[in-house]
Amino acid sequence: MAEVPGAALALFLERSHTAAPLQLPQLVDEAARRLGMASATVYLADVQEDQLVPLPGPGADDNAPALAIEGTVAGWAYRTVSLRLSNRRPLAV
Repeated sequence: MAEVPGAALALFLERSHTAAPLQLPQLVDEAARRLGMASATVYLADVQEDQLVPLPGPGADDNAPALAIEGTVAGWAYRTVSLRLSNRRPLAV
């Protein structure tokens, strides 16, 4: 059962202040589960801003593909700094 969104976010923010950078995927995944989602993956833009690359670490999806910034919904959300939700995993490009 999902938690109240504010409580899940508050817990995530509290724990993020003392977490190591590579613990971020695990914290995000835990927050996603508390909100009733199956999982979540953190993506970072590469230096050239061509791809969104999954951040490795505890809780990260080891099979998550890199996503092109140009021509994908994830890339659009990154470029426009706006939220996009999906109920399915991204397809490999």
